[in-house]
Amino acid sequence: MISAVTVIALAVGAGLATAGPALARPAHARQAQVRLIQASVAQASVAQARAAAARRPVDGLAAVSCKGSFCMAVGTYTDRHGRRHALAERWNGRAWRTLANPVGRALTGVSCSGSTFCMGVGGPTGLEAWHGNGWRTLSRTPGSPGPVSCGSPRLCMAIDNGLVESWNGSRWRIWKQATERMQRRPAGPVRQHKRVLCQRDKLPRGRDRDGLSGAGSGAHGVRVGRQEVLRLFAPGYGNPAMLNAVTCTRGLCMAAGGGFAEVDNGDLAMAEAWHPATKTWTTVSPDLGVICTGFTTCGWTSELACGSATTCLTLSSFGTMAWNGTTWKPAEAISAGRGSALRDVSCAGTSCMAVGFRTAHGVHQTLAELRTPKGWRILRTTNPG
Repeated sequence: MISAVTVIALAVGAGLATAGPALARPAHARQAQVRLIQASVAQASVAQARAAAARRPVDGLAAVSCKGSFCMAVGTYTDRHGRRHALAERWNGRAWRTLANPVGRALTGVSCSGSTFCMGVGGPTGLEAWHGNGWRTLSRTPGSPGPVSCGSPRLCMAIDNGLVESWNGSRWRIWKQATERMQRRPAGPVRQHKRVLCQRDKLPRGRDRDGLSGAGSGAHGVRVGRQEVLRLFAPGYGNPAMLNAVTCTRGLCMAAGGGFAEVDNGDLAMAEAWHPATKTWTTVSPDLGVICTGFTTCGWTSELACGSATTCLTLSSFGTMAWNGTTWKPAEAISAGRGSALRDVSCAGTSCMAVGFRTAHGVHQTLAELRTPKGWRILRTTNPG
């Protein structure tokens, strides 16, 4: 066995399916379809703008990353003088503790490879690194900081509008081959890559260069050290269709999104499980009915995490749902009262940690809820503001 790091980058956006032969259509029909596609792209842009607004700094916790019994949660708080500060809190399996403030006004994302290394999104340059005893500001990436995922202290990856970048522990570099592949336009109207996951895994000797090819928009794998790009096409359904969330754990990657169904005049929820051992996809979509109407693309969840092949959790407007290895089931978190919300989730093993904010006496405070096989419980967090 040899050690390798597998990175999955997810294609996000509206795209036309390419699995079947296209039928010839009259010019006016093609023009009508182009107008529908343009409307779909416009609606997707509006939805992305709303999602970005929802992710703007709000007092409380915005993101969390867990490895084993360790979790790092980040966000922002406002002091009694009205000044905003970045916030970081550490969970040791028993209690939350506030860390010395990272530089800047807010951290909006975080990815940890273990208890001694995390990379946070925010600060003066857009990136801060935790090394077990403090935060330090990193050099600015070639592109603007986007979602970041770390498989080790010497491997993090980020994607910004198709620009694929990796961190080797001291500097950033651009992956030309992967960037060109991901920026290549498909037959559909638009393709974006906004999610990336790094997972350290064990691969059988001699199989670490194998790949899977397919047609259509889907996930891409990059094997660091060989500069290999693997195009992993999730079967799914719908025309157009998109995947907008991805998570990986040992032996499983789960991707979620939505696909247009003409008979329903709207999108249906999609979930696809990737099995690295067999290099196959399995459709595991929940039955949620129509999740948005009209000729458009939308997803049923944007926050998705798996701790094992039998433990996954989603946060969405359709409610919290859990994957048990066979099916999706409702798994509603405990309500922290009016003015509260969970914004991100991370799973390790059979436990999942969700973070966000709650409102007390008109003031936003940090919120963390832990889900184990025994159920949910609200944890006591610190509020430095």
